[in-house]
Amino acid sequence: MIFWKCTTCKLTYLEKDLNDTATCKKCNGKLIKSCENDNYTCTHEITSGIKVCEICGEFVCPICGSHNVNVISRVTGYYQDVSGWNKAKQNELKNRYRYEL
Repeated sequence: MIFWKCTTCKLTYLEKDLNDTATCKKCNGKLIKSCENDNYTCTHEITSGIKVCEICGEFVCPICGSHNVNVISRVTGYYQDVSGWNKAKQNELKNRYRYEL
């Protein structure tokens, strides 16, 4: 089965259910093909740590591997959702070395 995911609201669609314009029916956002590793079943509300998918390079849940996550980072004392960051800044976050205490 091939799934498509909205880049704005993260709603998923089966390929057979897509409209001709390939936009989300809920928010009119752009649809992209989902990664084959995405399991869509994350039930974890808050976890610590960051993991990146080996196939598509997107942020994933460090426990179950779901791609449907919101990643936040603490920058100069403030927490911020990284989805608003540009690709270069997101890649910088993915490449940071993390120390385990």
